[in-house]
Amino acid sequence: MVISGNKRAWGFKKKVWLSRLFLSIQGLYMRHLSYKMSNNKIKQLTPEAIEKHFPLANTAQATICNLVVMNCLKEQIKTLEKSH
Repeated sequence: MVISGNKRAWGFKKKVWLSRLFLSIQGLYMRHLSYKMSNNKIKQLTPEAIEKHFPLANTAQATICNLVVMNCLKEQIKTLEKSH
């Protein structure tokens, strides 16, 4: 993947996407379970826990996908911050 611009700007864009993923997971919990999930609880989520929370498989899978992408971005941000 080619990164245009400097690493700092790219890291900021990833943090924006990370925030959007947190909001997406919060929205799924609120919309389908009427439960407001805190950021700390989202950080502690596992795919197994999500499968237990959501009765519908497609909703559970959507939430798990957001969680996996969020964790991947967190790792990339850490890598960028270390190299900067």
